[in-house]
Amino acid sequence: MPRRPLGLEGYDVAGGGAPARSVSGDFYDWHELPDGFQVVLADVMGKGLTAAILAAGLRAVLRGASRYNTLAQALRRVAASMADDLNETGAFVTIFAARLTPETGALEYVDAGHGLAVIIDATASSARLLTSEDLPIGAVDDDTWESHEDVLAPGETLAVVSDGILDLFDEPWDAVETGRELSGVSATAQDLVDEILARAAHHVVTDDVTALVVRRDR
Repeated sequence: MPRRPLGLEGYDVAGGGAPARSVSGDFYDWHELPDGFQVVLADVMGKGLTAAILAAGLRAVLRGASRYNTLAQALRRVAASMADDLNETGAFVTIFAARLTPETGALEYVDAGHGLAVIIDATASSARLLTSEDLPIGAVDDDTWESHEDVLAPGETLAVVSDGILDLFDEPWDAVETGRELSGVSATAQDLVDEILARAAHHVVTDDVTALVVRRDR
């Protein structure tokens, strides 16, 4: 987890997680870059200690690669660095990573097989899914990933969850609609994270549940 709040004027950022076991194979992260800030949510296939060790290694490599590479290049470097470990354990990693330019809200993202990131509008009346056709890290040797662009407008909320949240719903879009509704009654990013995790706490889930929220001030 990040060691300290982002503390960037105009943005409210929070995250949290509920592991299925004593440790989690999910992680979330944020840190500043020279021209903005980066947020990440990743999910290592599997649960328990092995997944947690892989997640810790991936987080460290991605932090180091992100400062000196484009977002897509950083993921390629992570994939190359983690290839032996992922092959040995038969694991793969879904990941959503985004870079935001604070002044404009311009958002660049790479989604490696994750598919669980949405932007909720300022009135919480609609949500748009941030889509990609790219595969998880470790699914295919020497794979590549493409970056995509969007804008986080004033008052909008970027919400990313891990797939453990899908245990709570019959259909994936039901999770999106619930997130939209919760966003409308949550005063802060941390409130929304807490509401999401509270839903998980009242159900029997078999996978880690993690949430990351970025809210831009109106």
